Amino acid sequence: MKNNLIMRLKIIALIVFIFASAGAWVYTALYEIPRKKCEAKGAWWSNEYRICRAPVYLPTITGRPAGEGREIHWPTEQAPTANNTAPGAKAPVVTEAETAQ
Repeated sequence: MKNNLIMRLKIIALIVFIFASAGAWVYTALYEIPRKKCEAKGAWWSNEYRICRAPVYLPTITGRPAGEGREIHWPTEQAPTANNTAPGAKAPVVTEAETAQ
């Protein structure tokens, strides 16, 4: 009876070891090998989607010349404080009586 229990535990441990080893091989084949190949090419690897993409040069997207800063060059001094009213229209004036209601 004692030998029978030890044999079962050996078989269970062997099965657990086989599944863990197989899981490690599958993970390596599906994630690690493609990631290393992708990074060797100089691209970016996404684990979530398992895709390899090349980085895009930012001036290509924004249309700015290379080396230009990110600050905004306003055409006038009032532009940062301007409201979104139509051109030529006056901004609405709110009185204290209207705010008290």
